Amino acid sequence: MVERGHFTLVYPFLSLCYTATAQVAAKKGVTIEEIHQQVNALTIKNDKEAKELLTLEAQALIKSDNEKWMFFGATLLESLQKKEEAAGVYKLITKKFPQGITERSKEYNKVFDEKSTLTALEKEKLYNKWLSTFPINSFEKSDRNIYLQALANMAIIFFREDNNQKAFYYIDKCKVDSTYTIYMSKIGTELIKDNKVDLAVEVLESAYTSASIALQENNEHKLPIGRSYFSLAPNYAKALLKSGKVDKACSVLEELIKQEKQNNINSITLLSQAYTTGGRNMDAFMLLNDYLINRGNDEKLIKTISALYKKLNNNNESNFNDYLAKLTVKSHAATLEKYKAEMVKKEAPNFSLLNLKREKVSLSDLRGKVVILDFWATWCGPCKASFPGMQAAVEKFKDDKEVEFLFIDVWQKEDNYQELAQEFITNNKYTFNILFDEMKDRSKSTAKAYGVRGIPIKFIIDKEGFIRFESSGGISDIYKIVNEISAKIELAKKG
Repeated sequence: MVERGHFTLVYPFLSLCYTATAQVAAKKGVTIEEIHQQVNALTIKNDKEAKELLTLEAQALIKSDNEKWMFFGATLLESLQKKEEAAGVYKLITKKFPQGITERSKEYNKVFDEKSTLTALEKEKLYNKWLSTFPINSFEKSDRNIYLQALANMAIIFFREDNNQKAFYYIDKCKVDSTYTIYMSKIGTELIKDNKVDLAVEVLESAYTSASIALQENNEHKLPIGRSYFSLAPNYAKALLKSGKVDKACSVLEELIKQEKQNNINSITLLSQAYTTGGRNMDAFMLLNDYLINRGNDEKLIKTISALYKKLNNNNESNFNDYLAKLTVKSHAATLEKYKAEMVKKEAPNFSLLNLKREKVSLSDLRGKVVILDFWATWCGPCKASFPGMQAAVEKFKDDKEVEFLFIDVWQKEDNYQELAQEFITNNKYTFNILFDEMKDRSKSTAKAYGVRGIPIKFIIDKEGFIRFESSGGISDIYKIVNEISAKIELAKKG
């Protein structure tokens, strides 16, 4: 993903079997989707020839009369480390499209600069000037979300100066668009921060209702409104709670937790607070008890349930440790049951890769051990966010001769990727066994053999060489990472 100004360009990873062909962007009638396919295929290949072809694609794109295509070409040049050439293209875009998307975004940021000391009325003048310079009808519908953002920002600015009449004027203008609920959540967040909770309730109530209905209808055209429910509901509940409407806050949160596929710890925490505020200590205790059994321990929730245990037992917490020990046993059993249902059994492709010490590590030599493979890269934020948890897991099993952790570095474009990996590991004091995948010809890579299409992704291989678990995505919760890895290792050991 490449971001600049108001643009966000995403290159979705399509099938790795897609083969890069001759220059695509210069072809007559080509679509942007076809160009994305070409770029993805070349990015995956990542050899000298692929980089040369990417440069040709970028050069074809910047010759276009389409601003988005030119911008795409400039971002490609940036990714190829041709920064001066890219900067020249950005200047050309500004010159060629003085009232285009790029300039509109640049001027928008000036109007809503958070460091500005201008009054609301002064900002409104700038906003109206921006609006007349970049009229909404000059842009395609897909490029108009920024106008709703602007209306929401104007409402927040006037609320902060207690000009509620003018703020609601901008909110009413928002309501012309069916997706206005997305922006009401932002306004509500700011009002709660400013302790204007009654106003927050008023702003969020109708938006929450609309989002709830859209979610229930499951209408494809109303998907964005339905999705906004999950940000609106907790904000609406917070505002209700702070304004003293405890029962209503509890109802909103109970419904939210029903709708969430996996109960969010923030929703659980907020509902337990709402129950406690309303004097429903037993309901709060049972809510946390059930969550801890089914989702694993959490230090903050343990402290909260400990205080509730004390309240419910006349300030006597002498038996809490016994309760907690039984809870841990139940939680562990529930965790094993959950991950047991996710187990697979397919042969793990063998590999032989070099590690940081230039030693060859082969999967076949690790038969008889449970092997955890973590595919990562130095540029991957979610990968690195999960590493404190992975380090904790490595530490937990460091004396277990039946367990081996391997961290496979993949998809690095830099020539000095080994140095970068070494520097990263050393600076963070990780004790990982880092292996290096084939970087030049990715068709021969271990990542391809394992069907990796995105990172981070982890595989847990049993003692007989079968993949038993596969999980993608990264989280930063250390306890959850260790708990999940531990449970999967325990199950993999059993075969």
